[in-house]
Amino acid sequence: MENRRTAQQEAYRRGSLKACMGAAAVDYWLARKLKEMVDDLLSESQIQKRGLFRPEAVRAFVDEHHSGAQNWSMQIWQFLTLEHWMHIFLDGGGKHAADLIHRQQAATA
Repeated sequence: MENRRTAQQEAYRRGSLKACMGAAAVDYWLARKLKEMVDDLLSESQIQKRGLFRPEAVRAFVDEHHSGAQNWSMQIWQFLTLEHWMHIFLDGGGKHAADLIHRQQAATA
């Protein structure tokens, strides 16, 4: 029984560690490789146009995260992926999104 408990605790610890590592990767991507995409897709005008969230609230997340005041990386990631999905599938903007990704890749190459 003791062996089983230890194995479960180790699995939980490793899962928690993976989650922390995942959050660190998202934070890195948002601050560097995806910064332009965040600023473009989560701009106040884009959020206002979409009409789902208060633009000032979304920008507060982004600005506080960029300044280092708070770590909102996972929340920004969720806003970003939602907006990106809506842009591609609801707005028919797949070409624009692909252009953004290509620009990001070219800038980091």
